[in-house]
Amino acid sequence: MPDPYPPKEIGCHHTGFQKKCRDLVTKGLCNRWVCLIGADPNTGETLNHYNCIDNWVLKLGLEQSQMSRQTGAAVESFRNCMVELNTGIPQSQLPRTNWGVDDAKRLTDDKRE
Repeated sequence: MPDPYPPKEIGCHHTGFQKKCRDLVTKGLCNRWVCLIGADPNTGETLNHYNCIDNWVLKLGLEQSQMSRQTGAAVESFRNCMVELNTGIPQSQLPRTNWGVDDAKRLTDDKRE
């Protein structure tokens, strides 16, 4: 389990480094000290570490960019599969979805007989 408190020598940049982060966190005056659990987007190493949320912004931005690229690749792959499935099928094998007036008349005439 990582140490949930900041090092004693670290100053808070929101106070102009006048106050120590540890004092603010232990008194419950800072809600920016958080634990991030997951995988590092650069190295893939497991993360379980406390730090100021302002220091996590870059790693979280990298993770978001990576997820966006993966989503785009998945959509493109799905699109390519759908195009491949829809090409080469003769029109006669496609299900008929556009009924004409003659077809509707024929069906109603068949029911009357």
